[in-house]
Amino acid sequence: MREASLKIEVPPLSPDIAIEVRSPGERLRNLQRKVELYLENGTKLVVDIDPEALTITAIDRGSVRRFRKGDKFEHPAAPGLSFDVDALFEAARRRSRQKKK
Repeated sequence: MREASLKIEVPPLSPDIAIEVRSPGERLRNLQRKVELYLENGTKLVVDIDPEALTITAIDRGSVRRFRKGDKFEHPAAPGLSFDVDALFEAARRRSRQKKK
């Protein structure tokens, strides 16, 4: 039974970059397992966005880097991808407010 469930967890294709946006109440253990699976299967960079903590964590095979308020997101595994952390979370807040109207 364990073997069958493991097969379901393995992504059929691994993206170069995987982006995970945490849901409220998401278990850290589940997120860690997703990150492991992505990296084991060839993903170069996993980006963990935590809307509650207002942080973005970039995880590759050799390092973990956390970006916070005032930082600019950039990573060698994602050339050309660059943005202000504050701007990302502000845009998300504006969009959320618009949806509620």
